[in-house]
Parts: sequence; structure tokens; C-alpha cells
Amino acid sequence: MLNRNTSVRKVAPRVGMYWTIVQKVKKSCKIKTIKCMKISKYNESQAKRAKTNCRKLYRKSVTKVLVLDDETYVPCDPRQTRDLSFFNFINKDGVPHSVRYKPIEKFAKQYLARQAMDDRGHVSKPYGKIGTLNSEEYLSECIEKILLPFLKTNKIKVKALFWPDLVTIH
Repeated sequence: MLNRNTSVRKVAPRVGMYWTIVQKVKKSCKIKTIKCMKISKYNESQAKRAKTNCRKLYRKSVTKVLVLDDETYVPCDPRQTRDLSFFNFINKDGVPHSVRYKPIEKFAKQYLARQAMDDRGHVSKPYGKIGTLNSEEYLSECIEKILLPFLKTNKIKVKALFWPDLVTIH
């Protein structure tokens, strides 16, 4: 089967042409390239909560300093990275779903990097580990050892709104 994710620059040496020529041939054949879409794996209640929480955040944050809690997870398996994938097509409806969408494992083994930040540009010191956090570890390591000293050093007192994301340990 044709590899739909091959770039013009990789095809050009195989056919003995410059990549610009391959690009022109592709254009004359009306072959287009677009990015594969990533699909959120929200269930219905998570989607509703996200909408409601965004509305609440906007209303509450107008007069306060907003402090966000942010985690970033990097998968241990490189195939689970959220890199961009592209595919070529003439008729989009004829492209199979296995090409159009890139499935990503929901609970893949991952590395965690976590920081807090405020809307004035201050960032806390990072916290990292392999795996995920539990609620006790979140309170002791992230809140007590990182977030509270962060608030004190940046003189964020009464008018702060701490807004964690939808992770269940928060």
C-alpha cells in the first residue's frame, strides 16, 4: 500500500527529481496535504465540566491574580508522541480512517513535569517524576513544597485564584 505520510522531500530522491518538481506534479494532479486530526478522548461529563469551568474561570479571574497548575506528560514510547502527521489525498472521502486519524493510547507509561504559573509571568520551580501523581503526593510535593513558596516569593496574597485543571487528584 502507498505510504500516505511520505513527504515530498523524501519522494524526490526516490524518483530522481528535485522536490520542487514533485511538488508541481502533486499540485497538477490536485493532490492535497493536510494535518491528521487529534481526537480528544473526553467523555460527555468531562466535556460539559470543561465548558462550565471555563465560564467560571473567566468570571472569577477578572479582578484577581490567576495561578494555574500545569502538568505535562511525555510518553515513554516515542510512537505515542503527539507529533504532527500529514497525509496526501485527491478525494478526502476515499482516505481510510486508519490514515486520517492517529490513535493515541490513553494510559501510556509517561514522564511527568509539573509547574505552577501566574498571569504576571512568574513560574514556580519544576517538579518531575516517572509515572503519575496520587493525591497525597500532589498535596505534599506540589502544593506544600512548590506552590505555597511560589506564592510567598511572588507576593501573591489575598487576590489570588488558584485554578487546577480537571485531573481527579486536584
